[in-house]
Amino acid sequence: MKKIISYLALILLLSISVFAVNSIVAVQIRGNTSTKKFVILNLIGYTKGMKVNIDKLAMAQNILMSSGLFSNVYMNLKATNDNYVLIVSVEEKNHISPIFDLEKGIGIRENDLFGLGIESEVSLRCFNLSPFKIFLGGYSFSLSSQRTFGTPFSFKVAFSDLKKMWWSDPWSEFYYDLTRTTAGIGYMLNGDLGFIVSYTHEDVSTSTTAQLSVNAISLNIHDYPVQTEGKRTYTWWNLYLERGFDNIKYTVGAVNANLYHRIIGQIYYRLGVYGALNLGDAPFTRKLYFGDTYNLKGYDSKEFDSHFMLLLETRIGVPLTSSFGISKSPELSVYTPELIPQLALIGYKNITLESFKPSIGLGVKINTPFGIFEPEVFYGKELGFYFEMK
Repeated sequence: MKKIISYLALILLLSISVFAVNSIVAVQIRGNTSTKKFVILNLIGYTKGMKVNIDKLAMAQNILMSSGLFSNVYMNLKATNDNYVLIVSVEEKNHISPIFDLEKGIGIRENDLFGLGIESEVSLRCFNLSPFKIFLGGYSFSLSSQRTFGTPFSFKVAFSDLKKMWWSDPWSEFYYDLTRTTAGIGYMLNGDLGFIVSYTHEDVSTSTTAQLSVNAISLNIHDYPVQTEGKRTYTWWNLYLERGFDNIKYTVGAVNANLYHRIIGQIYYRLGVYGALNLGDAPFTRKLYFGDTYNLKGYDSKEFDSHFMLLLETRIGVPLTSSFGISKSPELSVYTPELIPQLALIGYKNITLESFKPSIGLGVKINTPFGIFEPEVFYGKELGFYFEMK
């Protein structure tokens, strides 16, 4: 019902913009318990006396939705004599979520620090799995914002000082220590497209090599998806390029493209393509392997020491309610079983059948107040259990 009301409100805005040339003299913000009012005003690009323009208001709604701060955004106009008051009603997401990472440890994420739309993360590396023990193994923290204080500018600052990091898995005998500093600044070109340029410095040491210093410049271009109930198909993509300089020169790049389509009701499929290219003698910490959400599951993803990799993934999901009925709306979904086939091409010197690495898995998305939990079981080279939190 709320979605229908929102669409009717936009139709009303369109009718007003056609027949009136009046101005918006004030904005009322409703529903924001954390995010500051001036941040929302900056996001919608409000200036006192601005003319009613349906295209700009629709873009403002998309910007608010793609900011990651709100689950729903509704807009309406209230007439006051010959002018109008814009009423913006928002539903905020839960801004605090836990971090559980086998490498970085445990921590917490806040995506609206002090109501300023700044995402902060702090984690402490404090445990090992094999053999299991508790130890102080370093820490990480970061600050970032897709739209700093609601402006088109973005930034990222991160620092990690981590000890006894494993390379391929927790049972590997190869460990390394890593200190990494990253700083970047970017710009949002419109409601869903932006870029950020970053500088990274690393100091790496292992039990078998002397300390290694790495300096790199990277460019990350994002196309953020804006999910709406009425839209059945949407796409998003990400392009990443990195160049090492100073004492180690290399070039690495990756592209990630996704297509989402609702088949019927809330039943959907999602197609993903991820490609990585490594040129030059990149340090092992800066090579682009399948990892995180691009993982070729069922394999040891970091064993692929190749210059070229391509991963194709399909996800077919059926969102269910708490009573296990098919959900009529994303807001009502609690469990989403997924069938996930994957196929990768590993670019060795000669392309053979062994270069193709298939795997298939079953997963479940579980919506919680702290985010989405995804336990998954995959079979490729071997059977493996995976757990992600988003």
